Amino acid sequence: MSMGNVDARLGSTAAPGLAATPILDLAVGLPEDVPFSSTRALFEARGYLYRGDRGEEGGHVLVWEARPRLRTHHVHVVRLHGPQWRAYLQLRDLLRASAGARARYEQQKRRLAAQHPGDRGAYTAGKDGIVQALLAEAAALAGDRHG
Repeated sequence: MSMGNVDARLGSTAAPGLAATPILDLAVGLPEDVPFSSTRALFEARGYLYRGDRGEEGGHVLVWEARPRLRTHHVHVVRLHGPQWRAYLQLRDLLRASAGARARYEQQKRRLAAQHPGDRGAYTAGKDGIVQALLAEAAALAGDRHG
């Protein structure tokens, strides 16, 4: 069964040379005519766990755990060509293209990892400032290329 979606690799693992956690981040862009419920059912049938709707902070999130509490994949389901989809792709493209952006992002990630060992929530929340700054830079460079 086709979900009618488009997927993209995101995050640090999508930018060569950038230090990354061992978690693969993916975005699934759903066209307006494809309900999330059918997509969720397909992922859950394959063993993914639904972790809720993060709205504009990440869409519907599903995770794959290699074993309990050891996540290896995060899937963010958002509307194709919506604001979150565009932001994900713009940030990914900037990190791939700009050594300076990669360095700033990696420096912040390393600092946060040292400050918050074992506290993924604090680590993730701490990235917000650098992510917003990089998104502003990416949007200025990209125009509306991913819309």
